[in-house]
Amino acid sequence: MRAPEHMGEPTRTIVVAAPVEAVLDALVAPYLAGHFRLTSSEAGVRIVKLGSAGRWIASRTVGIELIPGLAHWGQQATVRFSGRSDGDDAVVKAAVLDLSGGKATADTVFDTLDVAIATLRAGHDVEVGPIVDARLS
Repeated sequence: MRAPEHMGEPTRTIVVAAPVEAVLDALVAPYLAGHFRLTSSEAGVRIVKLGSAGRWIASRTVGIELIPGLAHWGQQATVRFSGRSDGDDAVVKAAVLDLSGGKATADTVFDTLDVAIATLRAGHDVEVGPIVDARLS
């Protein structure tokens, strides 16, 4: 299996015995507690983004990644959470639409997703699928 940082669109499916909107909010919360920002919040969809083009250019020009607290400036990622109801369950796909910064960025994205899933598991039945490349499916 290819590593997530080498996939076209690494995606993970999460099934939770809870309402869709509550699951989406719980999945997004750890991202917002980090360096991500919410760029879209619609019924059944949340999109979070890490980094910006300006920061990425600055990190490449100045070497800002060596300054503590600013290392994430060289990272860019967009994660789209889309959910639907399936009976009493929420079925959510977490898809990484944009990923720059290699393994470090992929680790940030998927480690944060693992934190969100662990939080959901504390109060709900949760099933988690493997990371797959949605562009190949």
